Amino acid sequence: MLKRNLLFLLVFMGGIAPLSAQLSPSDVLGFESLLAKKNYRQALIYMQTIDSVQLFGSIEKAHSQLLLSKVYQESHQFQNAGNILDSLLNSKSFIKHHSLLAETWFQKGMLADAQNKESEAVAYFLKVDSMTNHKNIAPEFQLRALTTIGDLLFQWRYMKISSGYSKPSHFYEKALKVAEHTSDSSNWYTLKLRLAFLAAGNPAKKLEPIPPIFKKGLAYFKERNEIIPLLEGLHRFAKLHTIRGNTVEAENLYIEYIRIAKENNLQDKEALGNFQYAILLESSNRLPEAIIAYEKAKELYESEKPMLSPTNYCGVLGALAGLYRKTGRPEEAYDRLALFHNTMDSLDAVAQTDRVKELDSKYKSAEKDKEITLLEVENQKKNVQILLVLLIGLLIAAVALFYLYRQRNKIKYAKRVSELDDLKRTFFANISHEFRTPLTLIKSPVQQLRSRKDENIENQLNLIDTNTNRMLELVDQLLELSKIDSGQLQIILKKGSLTSFLNNLLEPFQFQAKESKVHFEAVIKTGEAYRYFDKDIFTKIITNLLSNAFKYHEKGTLISFHSFIKDQTFHFEVSNNDSQLKENDLKKMFERFFQKNNSENGAGIGLALVKDLVALYGGTIKPSLANGTLLISVALPLDKNKKNAVIIEENNTDYSSKTPVLEHEDLPVLLIADDNADIRTVLATVFTSEFVIFQAENGKEAYEIAQKEIPDCIIADVMMPEMNGYMLTKELKENELTASVPVILLTAKTGDEAQLKGLHSLADAYLTKPFNHEIIKATVAQQLRERKKMQERYSRELILKPVGIVINSADEKFIERLETVLETELTNSDFTAEAFAEKMYLSRMQLHRKLKMMFGVSATEFIRNERLKAATDLLGGTLSVSEIAYSIGFNDVGYFSKSFKELYGLPPSEYQKENN
Repeated sequence: MLKRNLLFLLVFMGGIAPLSAQLSPSDVLGFESLLAKKNYRQALIYMQTIDSVQLFGSIEKAHSQLLLSKVYQESHQFQNAGNILDSLLNSKSFIKHHSLLAETWFQKGMLADAQNKESEAVAYFLKVDSMTNHKNIAPEFQLRALTTIGDLLFQWRYMKISSGYSKPSHFYEKALKVAEHTSDSSNWYTLKLRLAFLAAGNPAKKLEPIPPIFKKGLAYFKERNEIIPLLEGLHRFAKLHTIRGNTVEAENLYIEYIRIAKENNLQDKEALGNFQYAILLESSNRLPEAIIAYEKAKELYESEKPMLSPTNYCGVLGALAGLYRKTGRPEEAYDRLALFHNTMDSLDAVAQTDRVKELDSKYKSAEKDKEITLLEVENQKKNVQILLVLLIGLLIAAVALFYLYRQRNKIKYAKRVSELDDLKRTFFANISHEFRTPLTLIKSPVQQLRSRKDENIENQLNLIDTNTNRMLELVDQLLELSKIDSGQLQIILKKGSLTSFLNNLLEPFQFQAKESKVHFEAVIKTGEAYRYFDKDIFTKIITNLLSNAFKYHEKGTLISFHSFIKDQTFHFEVSNNDSQLKENDLKKMFERFFQKNNSENGAGIGLALVKDLVALYGGTIKPSLANGTLLISVALPLDKNKKNAVIIEENNTDYSSKTPVLEHEDLPVLLIADDNADIRTVLATVFTSEFVIFQAENGKEAYEIAQKEIPDCIIADVMMPEMNGYMLTKELKENELTASVPVILLTAKTGDEAQLKGLHSLADAYLTKPFNHEIIKATVAQQLRERKKMQERYSRELILKPVGIVINSADEKFIERLETVLETELTNSDFTAEAFAEKMYLSRMQLHRKLKMMFGVSATEFIRNERLKAATDLLGGTLSVSEIAYSIGFNDVGYFSKSFKELYGLPPSEYQKENN
C-alpha cells in the first residue's frame, strides 16, 4: 500500500483551497490560517477554545466539532477524527444543513484516503456527489469529491489495478462542468491541466506538441499568486517534459518549483520538489547531483513534525541507499537502508495501533455485549498469536543482529583489504623506482665496453643490453599498473586528429617491418574530424598489442592493424598468426606473466597493462582465435564523460598547407620537413600560435625553402625521398645562410646507434617517433634559447671582434664577409639595408632573416648598432660628439645621440666623460 501511495504521489499532488463554514467567518479564517501553516497544536487549542463555548445540540457546536476532526486528521490522529465524524453522522446534527452534511461525508472520504482505504474513500466521495447533485447544493464539495475520485482512479490505473469504475477523465470532466457552472476559474484551470496531462502524458503521444493550456494555466496561477495550484501545474508540466525526454526543460521547471515552495515556506512541497528533481538527475546519470537533491529532500521530510509524507520519505531513503551503493559508499548506503527499514517498521506499528483503537471503539458501541463474547475468543487466539509474534520477532531480531554484525565485519574487512592494497601499490611503486638506478649503472659500463670493438664480447654485451632494456620496460609497466591500481592515473583528454596520431604511431612499426622483411598491413579509417582522446593511453594500448604481434608472429605471415570509428567509439583490431596459441589460452593471455608452457617465453605484464588501461577508459577488449590467427578487438569510447578525466581544450586548426599559417614578423619561423602529411599536420598543430610555419614534403624542397626563408628552427624526418634528413642537415650546416639554424631530426629508428648517427650528422637534437608533444616543444624552445644567448653576446661585442660568437666554419665565412663590407661601407651615410644586401650577394629578405636569426636585429638595426659600437671607441679620444657622429655615417647628430642613449643607457657626451 505504501508503495502504491508513493508512486501515486510522484505523479499527482496538491489539493484545492479550503471551503467556507457555518461558524463566524473570522473564527473559520483564523482556524484555516493556522492549519495552512501546519501549526496543528495552536489550531487544536484555538478550535477547542471555540468549541467549549458552543451550546450542545447547536449547529455551531456541530460545526466546531467538524473542524476539530479536520485538525485531528491533518496531524495524523485518525482515531480521534473518525470518532468525531461518526458521532456527527449518528446524531443527525446536519440533517437540515446539507452543505455541512456534504462536508462531513467528504471528510470521511479524506480520512479513509489518508488511512490507505481507497475503496471506502471512493464510496464516500460518490455519496457526496450524489447528494449534492440531487439537492443542487454545496457545488464546492461536489467538485472536490469528483476531483479526488479522478485522482484515485488515475492512481489505480497507473498501478494497473482494476477499479470497476469509469476512467478518471470521466470524473475530471464532470468536475470541470461544475467549475464552469460556478465560474471557478482556479479549479477550471487545475482540472484542464489534469485532463491535458492524461491526454498528452501517454508515451505513445510524446511526439505530439505539448498542449498550450499548460502555459496558460501557469500564467493564470502566477498572475493571481495561487501558489498550491501553481506548484501542481509546474509538477505536471515537468513530468510531461520528462516523459518526452526534454531533460533541460524538466530540470528548469523543477528548479522553479523548489524556489517557489521555499519562498512560500511550503516545506512539504519543497521536499517533494527536491525528490522529483533528484529522480530526474538520477535518470540522467548525474549521480553526485542526485545524491545532493535526495539528501535535501530527506532533511526537509525529517524536519516535519509529524512527518506528513512518510511514503515519500521512505522512497527518498531507498533511492539514497541504492545510489550510495552504486557510487562505492557502502557505509552511507547501509545507514540509509537501516533508516528505511526502521521507518517502515514504525509505519506498520502505527497502522496496527490504529486498528486496535478502531476495535476498541467498536466494543464501546451499542453492539458491545455481542462482541464481548467474540472478543474473548479472539483474545485466546491473540494470546497464541502474540506468542508466535514474539517468537517470530525474536527470530527476526536475531537475524537482524547477525546481518548487522556481518555487514559491519564486511566493512572492516573491506577497509583492511583496501589498506593492504595501498601497501602493495606503494611497495611496487617504490621497488620499481629503486630498480631504475642499478639498471642504469649496468647499461653505462656496457656502452663503454662496446666502444672497444672487441668482437669476442660483442654478443655477450648485446645480450646484457637487450635484457637490461627489457627490465627497464617492465619497471615502467609496473609503475603504470601501480598508478591504475591506486586510482592515481588520470585520463587526459585533448582534441586532436586520430588519423594523424595513428600514422605517427604506426610509422616505427612500418619501419621495423620493412627492415625485418615482415608483411605488415595498416588500414586507418578514422576520418579527418578532431576528437577528444588520451594520446598516452592510446599509445600504450596500441604499441603493446603491436609489439606482442611482432614478437609472436610466424615468419612469412601477415600482421595487420585495422581501425575505424562507429557510434562515437574508436574500434581497432590487431591480428597475427600464432599456431602455438590454443583456445584455452585466450582466457589467461591478459594475466600478468602468463606463460603457455615452461618452454615458451611469458607475456610479461604488457597485455595485463593493456587490459587495465582499456577498463580504465571504459572500453572493451576481446581476443579470438580462428585457423591459427589471433585477432584482438578493442573498442574505446570517444565521449568526454569519463570518471577521473581531465579535459584540455586546444586550438586544432588544420595546417595542411605548405604556406605559412601565420604572417607576423615578430614570430620566429619554423620549417617542418616530413614526407607524411599527417605528421606535418600534427607538428604544425603543436606550434600553432608560436611560429610562422612552412612545410616541405621532402629534403630537397626543405633545403630550398630554408635558403629562401632562413628559418629559426627546422624539424626534419630522417627517412625522406630526394634528400634524407642526414643529408639535409649536412647541406644546411655547410651553407653560410643556414649554418646556424638549429636542426632537430625525427626518426622511427629507436636504437642508440641510429641516434648517434643523427648527432654525428651535425643535428642539434635527435628525437624518436612516436614523439611526445611536450618534449619536442621543450627541445625547440631550448634551441631558440641557445641562439638568444648568442644574440645577447653580440649586443655586447663589436662585430669586428666577435669573441665567442662564431659557431662553425660556414658562419665564420659569413661573418668575415660582414667584416669586409663593414670596413668599407660603415662610415658611408648613404649605406642602406638594400645596399648592404647587394654587397652580401643576398636578397634583402635573406639578409634580414639571417641577421635576425644570428643577432636578433634587422639589417637596418645591424648597421646602426655597428656604427654605435664603433662610436664607443672614438668617444674615448679627443673628437667631439658631432665629429664622431659624422665620421661613422650619421647625418643627424640628434638622431645619433638618441640612438646611442637607447643602446647604452646614457648620452654620448656623458659616456665620453666617464671614459676620459
